[in-house]
Amino acid sequence: MSRRPITRILLGSVAAASMMGMLAACASGAGPADDRDTTSSAVAPPTDTSQAAQGGTLTLSSSQDPLCLDGHQVSSAALQMLGRIVYDNLVSLDENGDPSPWLAESWDVSDDGTVYTFHLREGVTFSDGAPLNAAAVVANFDHMRDPATKSPLAAAYIDPIASTEIIDDLTLEVSLEYSYSPFLNVLAQSWLGLLSPEQIAESPDETCLDPIGSGPFVVDAYTPGEGVTFDRREDYDWSADYLNHDGAAYIDRIEISFVAEPSVRFTSLASGEFDGTDNVAPQNAASVKADESIDYFNISRLGNPQRITLNTSRAPFDDVDVRRAVAEGIDVEGIVGAVGFGEYDVRHAYLSPTTQYYNADAESEWVHDPEHAAELLDDAGWSERDADGYRTKNGERLHAEFRSSIPQRRPR
Repeated sequence: MSRRPITRILLGSVAAASMMGMLAACASGAGPADDRDTTSSAVAPPTDTSQAAQGGTLTLSSSQDPLCLDGHQVSSAALQMLGRIVYDNLVSLDENGDPSPWLAESWDVSDDGTVYTFHLREGVTFSDGAPLNAAAVVANFDHMRDPATKSPLAAAYIDPIASTEIIDDLTLEVSLEYSYSPFLNVLAQSWLGLLSPEQIAESPDETCLDPIGSGPFVVDAYTPGEGVTFDRREDYDWSADYLNHDGAAYIDRIEISFVAEPSVRFTSLASGEFDGTDNVAPQNAASVKADESIDYFNISRLGNPQRITLNTSRAPFDDVDVRRAVAEGIDVEGIVGAVGFGEYDVRHAYLSPTTQYYNADAESEWVHDPEHAAELLDDAGWSERDADGYRTKNGERLHAEFRSSIPQRRPR
């Protein structure tokens, strides 16, 4: 990417894009698959499921193909949905975002926050028949941290683990190097879903295309770049407590097609080809809302808002005045309003409002103030202008280099 010089400010400050998805109202009732930790759903699972549809196939289109279904090996956001279909976690997050029992029925935490003792649910099995026990959990932690797995995310999430000790078949003690408050939260993320220990030991090369979990569905077929299908697991009976559901999933089968183009996903949903899709283009939102046959959900995701991260170890962003000038000089509201068609919320805090411990006071730290931004650049020494009007310092134009990643498909 070539360098592009900038005149005053050319970088945006922190802005949050909402994750948008929609489901056709006529879609079959879903089973215990849950994307709570992806979208922080504002609507709790229904307590009365007597009218839930039984059987049938749920057909979906999705904007992202993770290219691997083993969450330990990828950091793709797509695994937040797909992982809930085939995997279970030690911990879930309830409708309020609080850690809640799942495969771990309960846990104890030492007073100093460094030792967690997990008490596992009895009777859980992976779809290959392997039992869930303390040894299986240790095998999964080891798989995440194994250099051969090349984990881009899961390993980092559990990096503070210093040691594990199997107390008995259903009791595991995990010792951390230091008190790590997000520990239970990260254990609920789909990237840390549990694989069969037998598959990890005997056929780890198959976990990408044909992973074996303890979840409500099993992988039928996965073709990267095209789609993935799942079949219901009939003997499943251990969904997360807050889902208010016992037994197997309601539907028989899930068929997901990977469709990168937003307009194609939208038109194919509107035509009835699919029961649901994700990441609706904001320019289509008005049409979706106007269609009474479609339910539309636009919910801010957990964690950090969508943002531009500045490299503070190199010029020009090693200078705090330049960084502040960037944050204050961009009209984020104007940009988001123009490209988001009113569907995106602007955030100036480090966490989205749906995240636990979000503090609204942080929103006032950053304001659009181009005049002050210009003063900051002057103070940082970028006060001269060249013949084209670009700011300069010691004869060098003020510029920044950005690199944008484009997902690459694996060769077939």
